[in-house]
Amino acid sequence: MRAFGYQINKEDLLELSEATFEGTPEEIKTIGEFLIKVSETMKQDNFGHEHLRDNVKDWKEKTDVVVIKQK
Repeated sequence: MRAFGYQINKEDLLELSEATFEGTPEEIKTIGEFLIKVSETMKQDNFGHEHLRDNVKDWKEKTDVVVIKQK
């Protein structure tokens, strides 16, 4: 597994050696539930990618979590 990210207001995709999530217990739980849900849907052959922001309608944070399938 690899992790990538963008700096705020930058367009260069960076490969990360570590990802840190700072949030409330509810926000971390929401991210965890999203990852579990996506882990099931990504078993489909036509899986492309999923955004947390598109799956959680009440997500108001500026940070998004995107899951893509490893090739």
